[in-house]
Amino acid sequence: LAQAIGCTLPFAQLRWSVAVSTPLPQLEPTLKAGAVWARASPCFSRQLLGAFPPFPIMAPAVQERRCLRTGGQIYYGDVVESAGGCLERQGLGLQVFTARTVLGEQVVWGRYQGTFQKDMLTGQGIQRWYDGSVFEGNFLNGCLHGHGIFTWPEGSTYDGMWEQGEMTGQGSFFSKFEGKSMSGVFHRNCIRTHDGTWVDVLRCREEQRRARLRIDPPLSLLG
Repeated sequence: LAQAIGCTLPFAQLRWSVAVSTPLPQLEPTLKAGAVWARASPCFSRQLLGAFPPFPIMAPAVQERRCLRTGGQIYYGDVVESAGGCLERQGLGLQVFTARTVLGEQVVWGRYQGTFQKDMLTGQGIQRWYDGSVFEGNFLNGCLHGHGIFTWPEGSTYDGMWEQGEMTGQGSFFSKFEGKSMSGVFHRNCIRTHDGTWVDVLRCREEQRRARLRIDPPLSLLG
């Protein structure tokens, strides 16, 4: 869970290609069926599949809409093509992230839809995880930062300020497991109660989730 709401490490070494050989209308149903954004490299490779050989461009950056894919990762949206043949995500776009299971099966485990700046998630957007968690709000350089609402699969929510992927600032946390809310000033996912103690709301939620999943053995097995 900490990984789910924190910052995802960048794919710093990935090189991307432009999938001009596949019509965009055929890709759109796949993109809509996906479920989190993946941070990519600062620069996409300008290798165009099928139509054009790579060549240097010395003209100023021009924003256009492209579909980029490599190794199962798919991006559809606005890009800027700069001198030297690099593409950066800039503007509105949809990033679909996939992974492979231990059995080698490729699965879509999330997507991000929103704004990009200098190839990073910065601005307004919606991030969805494979387990049903959703964050809608502000991002800065790939992290939850600013105001936003995070909703967990069971219905627990946090509505408030974020800083570098952590609940920090004025906010309100509602626990679906306990059916109660806590409001106040948060610091690194913790809130200070009226008696002065700090409560880690993420840890409490995870303990409650595990308790709900625990199945007690039948009495006959207990002897």
